[in-house]
Amino acid sequence: YPLDWVGSVTSYHQDMFFFEALSTSLARFGPNETIFMSGGHIRYHWFAYEWAGQFAQTIGADPFVVLTRVLPMTALAGTLLIAVFWTQRLTKSRGVWAPTLAGVLLIFGGYVGATYGTILNFDSPSQEMTTMWMLGLSVILLQVTAKSASVHRSRPRLVLLLAGVALLSGIATGGKASIGVVVIASWALVAVIATLRRDPWVWRAWAGTCVAALAGGVVYLLYVGGSAWSGGLILGGLLNKASSVQGLNPTDYRWGIALGTGILILAVMPRWAGVFWFIATPARRWKPVTIYSIGLALVGIATLLLISGSLNDVWFALAASAPLAVVSAAGVSRATLAVTTQDRWRPASPVLLGVAVGLVLSLIVMVLWSFGPETRLALRWAGPVVGAVGAVVIGLLLARNRGLHSSYRRRAIAMILLILVITATDSRLLGLRANAFGVLGDGLRPTEFAPFLPFLPTRDTTIVSSINEDQLAVAAWLQQNAPLTDIIATNMTYAPIVPALTGRRSFISALQYQGAYGPPSETAEMINREWASWHFIDAPTVDDAAVLCTAHVSWIWIDSTRTPNKDWEPYATVVLHQGDVILARLNPASCP
Repeated sequence: YPLDWVGSVTSYHQDMFFFEALSTSLARFGPNETIFMSGGHIRYHWFAYEWAGQFAQTIGADPFVVLTRVLPMTALAGTLLIAVFWTQRLTKSRGVWAPTLAGVLLIFGGYVGATYGTILNFDSPSQEMTTMWMLGLSVILLQVTAKSASVHRSRPRLVLLLAGVALLSGIATGGKASIGVVVIASWALVAVIATLRRDPWVWRAWAGTCVAALAGGVVYLLYVGGSAWSGGLILGGLLNKASSVQGLNPTDYRWGIALGTGILILAVMPRWAGVFWFIATPARRWKPVTIYSIGLALVGIATLLLISGSLNDVWFALAASAPLAVVSAAGVSRATLAVTTQDRWRPASPVLLGVAVGLVLSLIVMVLWSFGPETRLALRWAGPVVGAVGAVVIGLLLARNRGLHSSYRRRAIAMILLILVITATDSRLLGLRANAFGVLGDGLRPTEFAPFLPFLPTRDTTIVSSINEDQLAVAAWLQQNAPLTDIIATNMTYAPIVPALTGRRSFISALQYQGAYGPPSETAEMINREWASWHFIDAPTVDDAAVLCTAHVSWIWIDSTRTPNKDWEPYATVVLHQGDVILARLNPASCP
């Protein structure tokens, strides 16, 4: 993300302008008013953007600096520190093998033969920041079930831990609703299994579940739930499945879409594979961390099976992948140590051979991915299958290595898990050469994918993908001359560019987002405001001026390429004309 660009901004995800404006809005106007619609509201998981906005206001940062620089580095450092701490507790050692593998899986890892599997996704600041909060919440929940060594300190310790659970569950849900759902549902499984097994820590597990659910539920009801759009998620059905958008279906028939969903699950699971070592070890099988990991995996797989929503249905599996990556790395470390003799920090030769095999398999999968459905020979769907089958077959062969000890069964499991996990470590490279993320454009058939339709029937339907010097100059002038409380009307009503650049509230803009995330009760008002904005700019009348005056509009930002009108007197006076951008001030004397 360049900070000094002018011209095409296609290297920026279009949501980044929304995120920047939202961050500014939360820091300046609070969560009860949206910068995109003066006097309006927005229902969104905005906690990470509140952090970014407050930090940017505190240090006086330029636009996009915190979102594209400070927040990613903060999330990266926090995530890695928690991962190192957690893996060392799980492996009961201060070795570097498990923490290093966990870090690689968190930063560079992804799905094997499918995209959109990177956990620290730089197109989603909320995913980055909330991943750190989620890992912290997972560690504290596990501590809740651990009995204190001192009986006299157990109750205060538990109260303190539950307070931490409430805090982190609330901010994780407010940071990314899918993450809150995944953690709470997965930890509920821990409590249920503990009840069935009558474990001594069952009541502490239920205490953690209830506190996490209550805190997450309160935050969801107060700030997140209630938007006009449900997120595009549909329960059941084969239309709009993530496997279809990724091009993983062997055919466009219904059975091909169902098979493609299974292939996508096969692509998702290798990063989690190390958890199986804990499941296969009787002493660890019923530990809270193992049950919690199973719950995370079940939630991720179930949502891929049951939900359709283009790529939105992969968010739950992606959320589950962060703690699963840490536990998986610890599982692989324990597995390799159980069947090899490690020389200080350096893994044994069979382990290094397994790592090499996993990387070679990942390269083969990348080559297969390049043969997408749009090519003459469509083989993308075969990538996850080849990766999984190759790991099993070669793992069984490597288990015969004389440098390994223990039973053949344990050696085979250890080597298979190692290779599977390694195949997922460099998945961030998938699709880079093709300059694409793996989502198909043309050629999608109606049986497998429904095109995106605007949420509201807006007059403006232009998705802005460029910013020029004229817009930056007008925005800079407003930042210097317009009070923070001023309101701007514009005919750029679909995109969030005006509030993102100016940091001032708009009469109505960003209908692309405000229409979806605003409450349903404000939908009609949004349409009316867009009509009023365009009608005033195209052919102003006293009635049009009255609408803007009533809303306390001060400025009119006009994209002259969208209107033939060049005169707004006596209702507004042009104060700045920069290229295609005209800035006019609404005349208070013209207000009825």
